[in-house]
Amino acid sequence: MASCADTDLDGSCSNYEKQVAVTSGYSRMIDANGAILTSPAELSIISPFTTLLHSEMLYNPSTSGSVEKSKVYLQSVLGQHVGVDFTSVDVSHGPQQATNLLMASLKQAQTQGSSSSPMVNIAQALDAMIEHKTLDLSSINLATQTSRHVSFDGSLLIHGSQSDAGLAAMKSIALNPANSRIIYVDARDNVRELDTATKQSVAIGASSSSFSSRSIASYDDDDEDEHDDDDHYGGNANKLPGYQQDTSNTLKEVVPALNSVQSYKLYEPNGVRNQSFVCNTTGGNGIFLTSLQDKTGNPNTNVAVRATTRKLQIDAYGGASGSELPVTPPPAPPTVPLSASSCYNDNFEWMHPLYQQGTMIAKLDDGLNANGDQLRRLDATTLSMESITYTLDSDEKTIVFSKDDNEILIISDNRQSAPKLVETKTLTERLALNITDVLNASFASGGQIAIALASENKIIWTDKAPNTQQLGSVNLDGQVKLMDSSPNGAFTVAITATSVYLLDNVKREIAKQISFDASQTTNLFVQNDKAIAINKNGVDYFQFANISGPKLKVASQLVTKELLESWEKTSTSHWNSTSLGYVLTQTGTSASSAQAFNDVTLNWSPSTATQASQITGVYINGTNRGDRVQLYKAL
Repeated sequence: MASCADTDLDGSCSNYEKQVAVTSGYSRMIDANGAILTSPAELSIISPFTTLLHSEMLYNPSTSGSVEKSKVYLQSVLGQHVGVDFTSVDVSHGPQQATNLLMASLKQAQTQGSSSSPMVNIAQALDAMIEHKTLDLSSINLATQTSRHVSFDGSLLIHGSQSDAGLAAMKSIALNPANSRIIYVDARDNVRELDTATKQSVAIGASSSSFSSRSIASYDDDDEDEHDDDDHYGGNANKLPGYQQDTSNTLKEVVPALNSVQSYKLYEPNGVRNQSFVCNTTGGNGIFLTSLQDKTGNPNTNVAVRATTRKLQIDAYGGASGSELPVTPPPAPPTVPLSASSCYNDNFEWMHPLYQQGTMIAKLDDGLNANGDQLRRLDATTLSMESITYTLDSDEKTIVFSKDDNEILIISDNRQSAPKLVETKTLTERLALNITDVLNASFASGGQIAIALASENKIIWTDKAPNTQQLGSVNLDGQVKLMDSSPNGAFTVAITATSVYLLDNVKREIAKQISFDASQTTNLFVQNDKAIAINKNGVDYFQFANISGPKLKVASQLVTKELLESWEKTSTSHWNSTSLGYVLTQTGTSASSAQAFNDVTLNWSPSTATQASQITGVYINGTNRGDRVQLYKAL
C-alpha cells in the first residue's frame, strides 16, 4: 500500500494530494482496508501506533504537538497497560498481536465513529482505549460513547494574523491546492512559502520554564550541489531546447505545480515584444515549467538555484510569532524525474492552471489591437498550446474561474454589459447572464453564482440559466473589494473596506460578519475551512471550520490577539483572571456557543498588564481527560 501526503490533515487522500511528488515533510496516511493509518511529518514509518501518536499530537493540547511529549504521555496512560512501548513507535512497528488488535479497533473507529472526519473518529476511539486501558474495542460500541469533542464549524469566525515583511514588495502570489501552501515571489525573486494547513495541535505548550512557542519556521534547502539531479528537482530553464537567456526580462508570475516540486513561471521582456500567438521554437520569455526554486530564467539575480527560502506557517491558534527552527536537510528527490518544459512567447500577461483538467488558461496580449487579446489553453506538462482561442474585448478584464475548472465568468468594466459564461475545455461562450451592474463574482454550490453589484452594496445569488433568476441577496456595509468561494462552494467570503463577511451559499445569508480594516488587503484565498487575506505587512486568516476537538484545544484556538483587541473595546474588559466564556459573550459570540467555555479560565501575562498591547501571552486553565491542565500561549 502506498502512502499519500495528507497535507491538510483531514485523514483522506485527495486527487490533488496524490500528485505531491515528495511526501517527506508532510503528514502521511494510508487507507488499510478501512483502517486509516497516519503518521506525523517527523516520522519515516506509518503504523497503527504512529496513528495513535499522531492523534495525540493533533488533539491533546498538553503535548504541544510534540512527538516526544506524545510518546511519553501515551506510554503513561495506555502503553504500560497494554504491553506496548510507545517510546519506540517511531522506529519499530510494535508487537504483532497488539498490532492486529489495534488495526481492528481503528477500522471499527471509522465504521462506528460519529464524525465525518476520519481523524476525529480516531481521536474518539483513542479516548475509549485510554479510558478502558485496552487496544481491543470489540466489546465497546463507539457510536454510543460520550464524546469530549466539541465543534463550532460555521457558528464562529476566528480572526488571527501573522506578519511577513516579504509581502511588502510581493510580485506574485498563488495557492497550491495539493499541499495547502501559498507561494509568492518577493522583490528579489525569491520564492517563499506560506503553509496554510490548519494544524490541530495548538501552537502552545504546557506551562514550564522550557516552553518555546514556534509558529514561524525557516526552511533551508541546503543543497550544495546546484547542478546534479536538476531533473529530479524539476529542471531549470538553461537546459531547455531553444532557450536564449534574455538579459532584460522580468519574472512576472509564479504558480505552483501540483507535484509541489515544480512551478510555472511567466517571464516578459522589458523592451520590444515580438508579436506572436504560438509557442516559438526559441526565446527567453514566456511560460516555463521548472524547479520550484529555479531562477535561471532571470539573469538579474545572483541568488543560486534552491537558495534559502523562508517558509511561514499560519498559526491558526493565535498570532504568536516564534523562534527560528533549525536548518533541515533537503527533501529526497522524487523517484520519477520531472522534466522542464516551456512555451516561448513575449506576450503572455497571466496564467491560471486548470488543475483538474491538466491544462492551463493563459492570456496573450495582441499588442496592436485593443480588442484582440486572446485566452489560450496550454498542456500543464508539455506547455504545448492548443489552437482554439477566445478573443477578449478591451473592457473584459475580470476573469472568474469556477471551482471545478469547467467554466469561467468574463466580467466587463462596462457595467451595462452582461457577464459571459465560457466553457474552459472549448473556450466557447455558453451564455450571457441576464444581469448587469456586475463588479465581481464567485461560483457557489448548487449551480449558483454569488455576484457583487457595482452600484449597490449588495451580493446576490443567481442561477446560470439564460433567463437568469435572482435567488437571494444580502446587504453589506460597503462595496465589495475582494470575494471568493470555498472549493466545496459552501461558503463565500466577501471583504469590504471595513468588514469581512462569511456568506452561507446554501441558506443565502450572512453567517458571520466581523469588523476588519481592509485598506492594505491585496489578495484573498478561500479554503474549505478558512479565508486567507494577504496584505503588505503579512497575513490575516479567518477560520470558519475545523474549529473542533477537545474543549481545551478549541479554547486555545479561540484566544488570539485579535480577540484581546475586541475584548479591550468593550466596557467590561479587564486584565484580571476571567472566564473565556465571559470574554466570548462580551465580544459578540452567541451565548449558546460561549457557555461551553465558562469553565475555562484565562490568566493574562504579564499579570501587571493594564491594556491589550502589553499582553504577551495567556495561561489557559481547564480540564483534559479529567485532569486539570494549564497551558501557555504566546500572543
